[in-house]
Amino acid sequence: MNIIQVKPGNTLVPSADMTLVADAAPNPVGVGSRLSDPHNVAGSPERLALLRKKISDCMTKMFRQPRNGGNPFLFSLAAPKPHILATKLSNCAVEFNTAATDGKIFYWHPDFLESLTDEEVPTIMEHEIWHQYCDHPRRMRGCDQQIANWALDYVVNGIIIHSRKKAGFSGQIWGRDGSALGKPMPLATLLSYLDGADAWQGVMCFVDETVHGRSPESIYDEIIQHWANSPRKCKTCGALSINPKTRLPYHEHTPLCDHLNKGECPVCGSHPSSGTMDEHIAGSLTKDEAMADLMKARQQASRICKGCVPDEAEAMLGELSSPTLSFTDIVKSAFMKKIQDVGQINDWKHIRRRWLACSPKQYLPKKYMHTVRWLCLLDTSGSMSDDDIAYGVSQLQVLSERTEGFIVPCDASPKWKDASRVTSKSDLKRTKVVGRGGTVFDEFFRDFPKFMGKEFDLIVVLTDGEIGKIPNDLKPPMDVVWVLVNNNAGFTPPFGRVAPLRVTKKF
Repeated sequence: MNIIQVKPGNTLVPSADMTLVADAAPNPVGVGSRLSDPHNVAGSPERLALLRKKISDCMTKMFRQPRNGGNPFLFSLAAPKPHILATKLSNCAVEFNTAATDGKIFYWHPDFLESLTDEEVPTIMEHEIWHQYCDHPRRMRGCDQQIANWALDYVVNGIIIHSRKKAGFSGQIWGRDGSALGKPMPLATLLSYLDGADAWQGVMCFVDETVHGRSPESIYDEIIQHWANSPRKCKTCGALSINPKTRLPYHEHTPLCDHLNKGECPVCGSHPSSGTMDEHIAGSLTKDEAMADLMKARQQASRICKGCVPDEAEAMLGELSSPTLSFTDIVKSAFMKKIQDVGQINDWKHIRRRWLACSPKQYLPKKYMHTVRWLCLLDTSGSMSDDDIAYGVSQLQVLSERTEGFIVPCDASPKWKDASRVTSKSDLKRTKVVGRGGTVFDEFFRDFPKFMGKEFDLIVVLTDGEIGKIPNDLKPPMDVVWVLVNNNAGFTPPFGRVAPLRVTKKF
């Protein structure tokens, strides 16, 4: 778990079907205890009693008022769940040596739990809970998973610091000498290390209260930029194993490795880091179960202390109850609706190859195969920045597979002659950006059937929302999606639906 250390062990979120692997024969679970040891991994009754007392004392402390170091909201989420000692988790490639939860069960490694102080046990519980309820195991797929995990830890730990300070708690939860959690590493320190300046300070955790409120994507982008240009980076495997002064490999600490490194590097000799986010196993809570848990915890916590529910939990409940549909969600929904409708029509010109098992033999017709066709109005007026245009066009990749589309630049008038045909992702690179004048879309909606044809399933308008009034009688006979590149909250479309393009969560 990255809150623990950067060396082996990132945050692990096991699935519900994971079973505990015992080193010894099972023993009876203690009756009335919050912590059970079904596979006798504690080693002795005395040690088991000590570990049970840690969990029990933690629950008692969390039930207090926030100003006294309590956390009623966390108590309401963690107390009803089973807590189990474990040294191994089956069907999991990540080495388990810290703590984990799937949202329904908490797993604790006995050595790790024993090393924690009374202040650190609630911190670990809260850290694991936020990862689970924020759905972090599935977050940022397609990114470098190790760096994404760092960004997610900065977000989670920022929430913990913010909630503790808001409650008026001044106790130390990170940074004591010899702590298993390690010393806090601010984002600036990490970036300085990547740039070859600061030296590694041993066991560290990704904690920085100044990044609270930032999205994990923005933190990831900042880290990846420094990682890519780091003088410590081995050009062969991507590990940070090169001394920036001598340009030779060194092993004064375990190198931070790129997740694509599959074995020992022949140049620097480093091995891949373990426990990347890509190896995490998603939790077992469904969206409805997560929402029910959070709502119940909010209700119970409010009875203990008014105003003790974290702001992030309130925002999360709002997102779960009224989720924001992204541009991708809307256009895929429009495409699938058309494909399903057309797919119910028989194509009697094309017969299926196999006949029905009857006498005499009978053949059935195939269904019509529909190729989705779309038309994009690209706002190239002066109010659109080059970054907005480039980012908007890049997001059209979701439309380019097995579809046919056309991108028409438009400012004060549509540039029909500069329209680009798109049938694959590579075609997007040929998009022409011409215009940079005023913004008038009337002519586009009036004349596109004449210049581009009528057979389109969807019209996408990439714009910043700074447009004039468009008469309602120009509404086309197909779906229109207005994609706002800058999340202009005050924009009201003359027709169709609005989809903000840059939708990012802050937790």
